[in-house]
Amino acid sequence: MALQMLECLFLEHNLANEKKGLFFNLVQLKLRPSDDEIACIIRCLDDSYQLCQISALRLLSSPFFEVDKLDFSQYLVETKQQMLTQRSVFTLTSAFRLRFYLLKNPTELKSIFSYFLKSCDNRLALISENYLALASDEGFVYSILNAINVVLEVLDLECAR
Repeated sequence: MALQMLECLFLEHNLANEKKGLFFNLVQLKLRPSDDEIACIIRCLDDSYQLCQISALRLLSSPFFEVDKLDFSQYLVETKQQMLTQRSVFTLTSAFRLRFYLLKNPTELKSIFSYFLKSCDNRLALISENYLALASDEGFVYSILNAINVVLEVLDLECAR
């Protein structure tokens, strides 16, 4: 509910119209979220409810939420670890984490895509040797395919712009 209120405030431009332009310009700087508040929104990407993840991603992609204090390299390491596990909640949340990372670091798109393609290739080689590996963390391939799908979606959006 709070995320939807933030979306209404920051994304729907209810405060910005011809009649309220001066007011909006006056309060715009005061409305800017703090680093701690942005960190809370980033943590919402790990929420188990997809609606929260969607709202958090929309907010983080807006110009109001400038992410300055996040260690993106560590964030990517954690996201990759989640992508390479069997836990279904991580498969879903890591996709939103990856979208956010690629949104803020679009130059990394090619290297991320190559990484997940290589991971998929390695896991398929492992599975072809031993079908039981499919049920282990080392052979689980769905989350990697999900990551590749996310990268392709982001690439498609980049091409559409």
